[in-house]
Amino acid sequence: MIKKIKDLIEKEGLFQSIKMLGGFKTFKRIVEKYPELSHYLDELKGSCSVSYARAARHPDAYFDFNILNVDILDDDFAELTVDMVVDFKNLSGEEIYHLKRWFVAVSDDHGFSIYDIDSKIPTHQNLYIKSFNGRPYTFEGYEDFISDAEAFELLDKTGLWEGMIREEKSLRDTIQTILKEENENSKNKKVRHAVENLGFDKAIKMFGGNLEVIKQAYQDNPLSFLDQFNNLTETVKGEVLFYRDENGKPLFAYYNDDGRHIVNVDNDRIWEFFGKVLGYDWDEIQSLLKVWLSEVYGLDDVKPLRAYQISDY
Repeated sequence: MIKKIKDLIEKEGLFQSIKMLGGFKTFKRIVEKYPELSHYLDELKGSCSVSYARAARHPDAYFDFNILNVDILDDDFAELTVDMVVDFKNLSGEEIYHLKRWFVAVSDDHGFSIYDIDSKIPTHQNLYIKSFNGRPYTFEGYEDFISDAEAFELLDKTGLWEGMIREEKSLRDTIQTILKEENENSKNKKVRHAVENLGFDKAIKMFGGNLEVIKQAYQDNPLSFLDQFNNLTETVKGEVLFYRDENGKPLFAYYNDDGRHIVNVDNDRIWEFFGKVLGYDWDEIQSLLKVWLSEVYGLDDVKPLRAYQISDY
């Protein structure tokens, strides 16, 4: 059965297949029996929007609908019979009645912008609203038709219209935050580049003695300062293992002192950065260096110590 339905839809298209199978109700009943076909029901959903030109910042109010039927009138026009999904909270019964009438009249007058539906449907579409939230709604004539201004006052009461304004503002705020963070990230990259190429003492002078600029660049990931020391060259002299930079200068030295695994860490190039710039205390620096030495060089259970001079003579 599942393969036959898929083959039919593949050949005839979704909406033509629905008609051939006896209509939307029958199709829905069949599909609900087979979870593998449930995605077809998603294709029976759509969205629409309506704008109120006098509203602040010209926002759109958005509504979802479920397609109940499609009548293709010619090659470029289709009429969709739909069930509108609208939250009428905070409205009285009379207000709901008037707003529903406005919805139907506006859709009949091509007032809606329709999107998020099957691309095989002709691009020119009109909505015929048969029900709201699954409940059928019909009326005769257009007497007592309310204006756009009155309709949007009612939408304000549902929370939908003002909600869209807030959503629009939230979107703008999100974009501004992203751009701000992008600018900050770019700035931080430049600061880290200066620190790693000049050394943090020269970088501090470069930024006018402003430690906060450098601190901010590393505050989210202080270990990233040590990335520049991830590829030191290992050399052994006597019972000491030295880790040297590209100029051959030892930046830390590992040795065994009566069962204690000691790592002397260069004060000027490494230790002082965490104390002077980031404001870490002794224990915090030791803990951070232990993590780095273990992860990068496999030196476990070591005790990092500050060394003002590491001699390999």
